[in-house]
Amino acid sequence: MTVCARYARSDEETEEMVDDAFIRVFTKIDQFNISLPFRPWLHTILIRSALNYLKKYQEQLLIVNLTAAQEYAINDDMLAQISAKEIINLIRRLPPSFRATFNLYVVEGYQHSEIAEALHISESTSRSNLLIARRKLKELLLLNNKIRI
Repeated sequence: MTVCARYARSDEETEEMVDDAFIRVFTKIDQFNISLPFRPWLHTILIRSALNYLKKYQEQLLIVNLTAAQEYAINDDMLAQISAKEIINLIRRLPPSFRATFNLYVVEGYQHSEIAEALHISESTSRSNLLIARRKLKELLLLNNKIRI
């Protein structure tokens, strides 16, 4: 649930993503290599199910080119001042493409080339989406009076 919750806008979307993932697990269990750990295999399926859900049910992913993005000074320590649940709720408020890019890069540790391939975007768009996601999170934090600058 936690993996999918980072990509979803609501608990209902999270449940849909998890349901889709478990259907895939049960239908593809014969492809699982028993000599490898199960958890990473399941984690990959959860991420792919979340991304497939976003592609399938979002009318339009908002993708912005790198040239449209501006540099903003982001203090990464800001997130340390609020709870994990508050962070997830703020991430859920991001547009789908920014939310997906942010999660894949920051949480999952994917490289921009991997994100570009997974989301069918360019690497520069991945970088741009991450930059804008961080800026929007900062704005949301400021609006919610969670931090002081």
